[in-house]
Amino acid sequence: MSSSAPTSASAAAAAAASEPCSTLFASNAPAPDAASNSASNSASGSAPDAPDAPSAMPPASSSIGPMCLYVKDHCAQLATRLLDLRSSSSLVDLDIVCGSGVGGDSSQVHKAHKAVAAAASKFFRDQLCRANVNVPVLLRLEDFGLGAITSEAVGYVLEFAYRGEVVIPGERLSDVCAAAHALEIHGLVEFLPQGSRSKPACVGRAAATSEALTSTMHLQQVLAQDVNE
Repeated sequence: MSSSAPTSASAAAAAAASEPCSTLFASNAPAPDAASNSASNSASGSAPDAPDAPSAMPPASSSIGPMCLYVKDHCAQLATRLLDLRSSSSLVDLDIVCGSGVGGDSSQVHKAHKAVAAAASKFFRDQLCRANVNVPVLLRLEDFGLGAITSEAVGYVLEFAYRGEVVIPGERLSDVCAAAHALEIHGLVEFLPQGSRSKPACVGRAAATSEALTSTMHLQQVLAQDVNE
């Protein structure tokens, strides 16, 4: 004879399903009353329910504390990617024109990123942040009294700026020391000796020099606007 009333077993299962799933990730609901459960089990004649197994994942309502994510050698990897961008001339926005190269060659140009150059060099930071333009900039070192700095020396200090290390041939060490101090390259001026050519006469940044840089940047802004139009 069938009955429409639920059986004691199904009633116990329904009661167990309504209880909090685990004490490991407790919900905001109040804990079940042990005395009422015991009385209910005695009245129904069923055995006490076994405790639930800990849940593998917290319920959606539980809060998650702050998490620290750390990538080993992140700075080194970032520097490598920046160097790759420079090697492929991607996003470069600074042309550094040097007065001389090997054999007296003139108008040597090094391409770089303004952000990297400004972060690595106090000289570049002072000059680039003064105008703070968003167009590519051509910076001629001889306009700042730095025409004696060789192109090779600038190449070495730029490599150090991007990689954090550089191998300098012995015959170029004096030139690199002069360039590092003249351009005030962070990380090099602290231990490289200061040569006789390292401190240029333009420490005061003459007004004519600043005007020359401003005129160059203004011309490039005009050219950039013409291209955009």
